[in-house]
Amino acid sequence: MHEIKDRFRGFLPVVIDVETAGFNNKTDALLEIAASILRMDDDGELY
Repeated sequence: MHEIKDRFRGFLPVVIDVETAGFNNKTDALLEIAASILRMDDDGELY
């Protein structure tokens, strides 16, 4: 059985997605932020 802690050196893998109004942090707003925790099945496949 695969352990997710062994695949990522003990860290919990989290995917962060951000939506912004542009590339300049002084003038363009952060519109949305989302976080998703990855899971792994018995075969070691991430979903």
